[in-house]
Amino acid sequence: MSRIGPGPSENARALGWPENCRYLDSSNLKNIELWKFWTIDPPRTPPSAILGSSPSLREWMLTLLILALPLVNIIMLFVWAFGGGTNPTKANYCKASLIWIAIVIVLYVCFFSLIMGLFAAIQ
Repeated sequence: MSRIGPGPSENARALGWPENCRYLDSSNLKNIELWKFWTIDPPRTPPSAILGSSPSLREWMLTLLILALPLVNIIMLFVWAFGGGTNPTKANYCKASLIWIAIVIVLYVCFFSLIMGLFAAIQ
């Protein structure tokens, strides 16, 4: 691997190059301007280590079974969404489900009020 930064005679900070910048040496490539061919090193940590592992199929099956139970589902949605120690994927799913439930309740109340208002106006 090439050494970090631009060529040996140039100052990397004066050129505004990042610290983790690699360069192609002009001795390897003739008639190429040095500054056009630099790349940023990829992150060293794999994405799975940063994001965590996703829930298994068995865990999702159990989650959907619990969410099919009346009243238990609402309680568990809050526990999984805002409780600690839950997988981020499952927590985001539960938060999204709670948002959809809130939207449906608001729409139901609006339509119910509209229909009751129309019935009251008819009589």
